[in-house]
Amino acid sequence: MMKKTLLEKTSNKLVNAFLNNKIIAPIPKKYTKKLSEAQKLRKLCESKINEPVIGFKAAGTGIPLIKKFKEKEPFYASIYKRNFLKDGKKVKINKSTLGIELEVCYLIS
Repeated sequence: MMKKTLLEKTSNKLVNAFLNNKIIAPIPKKYTKKLSEAQKLRKLCESKINEPVIGFKAAGTGIPLIKKFKEKEPFYASIYKRNFLKDGKKVKINKSTLGIELEVCYLIS
């Protein structure tokens, strides 16, 4: 049996937390300090989630941020249908919630 890499273990923890609505311990700094490592982790996690994607979230769109991270273009992540809240819905938080980010989106027909 092959030994699981840190990337594999971290992605499994994140995917499990996402699918089961759980809070986990912080992930290794390796994946928060270097964008290329964060992208690898995001792609692996998204490949393991078999749920409907309804859109994409662009990030790192500000020129100062792109320069700071020495990136050539913004990055993105999938938005899953389960995370979409219709107008007027409530957002659940708990004592562990340090902050929350909400996005506004529009359906273009």
